[in-house]
Amino acid sequence: MSPEIIKKESYNFKSVWWSLGTVKYKMLTGYPLFYQKSGNIQTFFHCILHKKINYPKN
Repeated sequence: MSPEIIKKESYNFKSVWWSLGTVKYKMLTGYPLFYQKSGNIQTFFHCILHKKINYPKN
């Protein structure tokens, strides 16, 4: 889910690029962009909006 959708902003091409980026990240690394063991949706949304993305070195 893109940050724009979480913030209840209008859906636009930024949302599409975000979705494409998250899929490509998982394809290249084998891991989801944001992973939460707790399953808490509010924590997940907070990560999307505020957490820094760590890119693998390889």
